[in-house]
Amino acid sequence: MRAADVSEMERWQIQANRTLRATQAEARQAMFQAQDMSDRTRFESKIATEPRRAKYTERVEEEVKKAQSRGQMASREDVYYWMLGKDIADGKLKPKTKSSPTASVPRGKTPGVRSDVQSRGPKSDHDKRAARLANMNI
Repeated sequence: MRAADVSEMERWQIQANRTLRATQAEARQAMFQAQDMSDRTRFESKIATEPRRAKYTERVEEEVKKAQSRGQMASREDVYYWMLGKDIADGKLKPKTKSSPTASVPRGKTPGVRSDVQSRGPKSDHDKRAARLANMNI
């Protein structure tokens, strides 16, 4: 501002305000970068315990960059869970079938073990009534 009617004090205030705005913009940018780095570190630290995240890393980064270009701050965790849920809803991911450990155990004939426990287990109510009324005339 080179107007002749502006005093030295006003010039100093204008320059100080410009410097203050530039400093605040740099501080906001540094804070944004720190939050972004923290978010990325938090997301990538869970890849070791959840390997599925590695498959989504590139797609998540692309979506986060799109959000940042629109001026939005998107958490990588939120974007990942959104993409994961969308893939499940679309049928792209299916749950793994768990093989039961009992299915792989060979079940053959039980050996002739001597025991004082009945092989059938406890009697049902019907069996108990039948045994109690077996020798009675009705």
